[in-house]
Order: sequence, then C-alpha cells, then structure tokens
Amino acid sequence: MMKYRSQESAAFEELAREHFRELFRAAHALTGNMELAELTLGGALLTAYLHRHEWQGRVGNREGLMRAVRSVAALEMQSADRVEYPDDWNGLAQLTPEETRHPHMAEYLASQSVTSRRAVTLRYGCHLDARRIARFAGLDEGECLDALRGAQRAAERYSGQSRKQSARAAQRLLVQTVRDDMARPGDDLPDIGLIMREVERDAAGREDRRGAVWRSASVLLAILGVAACAALFWLLAILLESPIRGPARPQTSAMPIITEAPGDVVTGEERVYKFIRGVAYDSAGEIGTHISGRRT
Repeated sequence: MMKYRSQESAAFEELAREHFRELFRAAHALTGNMELAELTLGGALLTAYLHRHEWQGRVGNREGLMRAVRSVAALEMQSADRVEYPDDWNGLAQLTPEETRHPHMAEYLASQSVTSRRAVTLRYGCHLDARRIARFAGLDEGECLDALRGAQRAAERYSGQSRKQSARAAQRLLVQTVRDDMARPGDDLPDIGLIMREVERDAAGREDRRGAVWRSASVLLAILGVAACAALFWLLAILLESPIRGPARPQTSAMPIITEAPGDVVTGEERVYKFIRGVAYDSAGEIGTHISGRRT
C-alpha cells in the first residue's frame, strides 16, 4: 500500500513540476498577491491529488490542475484580507523577445495598464469570462470587456491573417502569448520541492484518516449485518416451531341441543326419533302418552 502510494505521489509530483510555473502564475493572477498565490497553489495541488481519480482521464492534466487552482483561489479570495495581502501582480510586463513566440504582441500588452494585462491573463490563461474576471480583479465588467476588446483588435492586426480568419487567429495568438508569460522562468517562483513535501504530508494524513474512518464503518456494517442475520434466524425458528392455526370453529349440528335435565343432554334429532316412535317428553324429561294410545 505504501509502495503504491509512493508511486502515485511520485507520478503526481512529476506532473505538478511540469505545469508548476503556469499554475503559480495563474494563482497569482487570480488572487493578485504572491503570498496568497503560494497558499492557493499548495491547496490546489492537495485538492487535485486527493481527487485525482475524478479528473484524470476525463480532462487534460493541465486543465485538471487549473480547475483546482481556480476553485481554491475563489475560496481564498472570499476570506482574504486585502490589507494583509495587497495586489502585487505585474504580469505580461517582463517577457523578452526570446521568451515568446509573438514579441510584437508581448510588447503591445506590456504597454497596457496592469488591470488590462490582468484581465487578458485571466481570460486567455485561466479561461474566465468577463463576469468572473471582474469579480476576481475587483473591476467593473464593462472595463474588463473594453480591455479584452482592445487586446483582440491588436491581436487581429498582428496575426497577419485574412479578415475572415483574423478572429480565430487573434485568440490563438493571445493564448500563446499569455502562456509564454506564465511559463517563463523567474525569481518570483516559490520552491516547488517544499510545496510538494507539504502536499504529500497533508495528503498522507488525510488518506490515513479516511482509511481509519472506512475501517470503522466496515466494522460497524459487519456488526449490523450479523445482528440482522441473527434476528432473521430467530424469527424463522419461531415461525417453524409454532404451526399456524386458524380460528376455532363452533361445533354445530343439524338440530339445536336441548337440555332436558341436569346432566342430561338430548339433541333435537333424538327427540324427533322418539317422537316418531310415539314417545313424547315433557320439559322435565318425564314420559308422556304414546301417540298410539292418545285419546281424541
């Protein structure tokens, strides 16, 4: 189990290192603060590792990690104190011609305001719409749209494509320029090794707690299953030992029972039989007259 976990953590660390620069620069653009971005990146990598089976194979590795960064950044922004974590983002301003595939586009973006550059980074690097960009950057949605339209027009001019193809080419040019800036080397990057050691330690602790909870739940379910089986067997034993009886039926006869004397029970059939033989019984059971000798 530990060997399997170490192999998985090693594979995930390799994946995180591959996209580390872009993930940190995305977190920085989302939160606006470098220290808050480092906290966001650690939480995002931990979340992505713990839920790796939910997104690996369904989306690309970069997109799966970027989704975790966006989610954790949104939570951090809800509780962050902007006085303690002031905005210090200044991306798309340090790209050199050797670090980008589109130096003219990079030069144009570097000449724009910080808010405009941040809006472009959030749109083409983090895949946010104007409404979410305004919420993250604290801008007006109309201001965000103006910045994005200006970058789009400039990219269409630099794309060199025909009018019909310029819009798509401009978007591709902006995405490539922004990703070049997010992937560039720099002194602003934190220590990925330290972050991954913290992620691995936190992940191991959470998985151990999750395993303990699962084992406790399994034991409880086993006890409940045994108790249910015992109750079922007990009920079946009672049903098999006690045959089912219907309600007692009252004894009936063709003629009603007539009590003639204390301790002497004579049925109606006997009376009819004796009557036919010519013997009549009174209420006390004494002999009366014979029919054959009855006077008229």
